[in-house]
Amino acid sequence: DAAIKTATGGTTGTASVTGGAVKFDADNNKYFVTIGGFTGADAAKNGDYEVNVATDGTVTLAAGATKTTMPAGVTTKTEVQELTTTPVVASADAKNALIAGGVDTADANAATLVKMSYTDKNGKTIEGGYALKAGDKYYAADYDEATGAIKAKTTSYTAADGTTKTAANQLGGVDGKTEVVTIDGKTYNASKAAGHDFKAQPELAEAAAKTTENPLQKIDAAL
Repeated sequence: DAAIKTATGGTTGTASVTGGAVKFDADNNKYFVTIGGFTGADAAKNGDYEVNVATDGTVTLAAGATKTTMPAGVTTKTEVQELTTTPVVASADAKNALIAGGVDTADANAATLVKMSYTDKNGKTIEGGYALKAGDKYYAADYDEATGAIKAKTTSYTAADGTTKTAANQLGGVDGKTEVVTIDGKTYNASKAAGHDFKAQPELAEAAAKTTENPLQKIDAAL
């Protein structure tokens, strides 16, 4: 209540995040919350706000925050936690695979390993394997707990110029956990893009990016 009032300048009522839920806009890598509880002269401050989410899950509202419109298709996210107290840094090979797959070099070089799990609409937790967190995105990865070997998952395809290229498999799609790739600004299911020849056949059905079920996604705390 106090932090929200300080950020928004409101003073009347008991302000809080509705349902305690943080929403994630995968298209623009932004987080949002809906704030309610303001009354009287400050009632107009109730609504959607963009927030910042730190890697330890801390959610903050910038000073002077004003209402915005939450994009359609946002998904509910639980707090974000790193895999361990000291995050597992991605190996050089994994970083290079991310870079070759189109991930920003700075983000790839700072990538860490995380363990994914998802909560379905019935509240059941489903293990989602491992991923490499690079910037604000999560990329599919294989992790051998016995050896510590990390391998970034990539998709090989023939580009429009006839050369063979790879794209890093990002976790996304309608359920937030489907492996998708971005090629020339378009997003495809990795399984469909694998081996596709964009020179011979430029058209390929794009992956759906919106969801109406708002699946919960979280990152487990420790191995």
